[in-house]
Amino acid sequence: MGTDDSRGGPKKTMQGFANPSRAGGVDHSDLHSRTPMVEIEVVHQHGPAPRTERPLRTVEVWTRNRIYTVDPMMTCVEVTHRLDSIRDPQHPFLGSKLVGGQHREGDVIQLSYPYPRPGTEAVFEHPGGKMGGFSRTSTVMRVVLRLHIITVAPTSVAPTWAELTGSHRVAEFLGTTGDPEKTYVDE
Repeated sequence: MGTDDSRGGPKKTMQGFANPSRAGGVDHSDLHSRTPMVEIEVVHQHGPAPRTERPLRTVEVWTRNRIYTVDPMMTCVEVTHRLDSIRDPQHPFLGSKLVGGQHREGDVIQLSYPYPRPGTEAVFEHPGGKMGGFSRTSTVMRVVLRLHIITVAPTSVAPTWAELTGSHRVAEFLGTTGDPEKTYVDE
């Protein structure tokens, strides 16, 4: 895509892809160099507004062995084994906050935030400072951001207080014209 960068050479990146080989002078020409930084998955839903009992699954961080599911507050709410799709309710990262990713090569550390990127290790901060405060996953293979689009039909929307109490009927009964100055007030 072609303009020159500050190092004098033409940029060799494509939209949606990164060329991390120039970052810090480290060569990252591996299987992750052509992988999208973050995949966006659009979830279309129809019906009532989302329920709050179960947190929304906003981000998934995939490593070779596990999938870490994160809610909108960046808290790890689920860890699943990729091989058999079994959830691990005892995993130490549950309740931890995703803070980004890191990759170390020699003396150079490359950080990404708020999400890790493929080729880095995801970094989680433990609540209350357990386990030394921060922990890393194995190498991230994939990062999926879920964008939820919910279509709500008017019949699915929660009724208003006036509809529940019938107070709009009192105003109709008293002949209110809809003018706020002439609205019935119970004194």
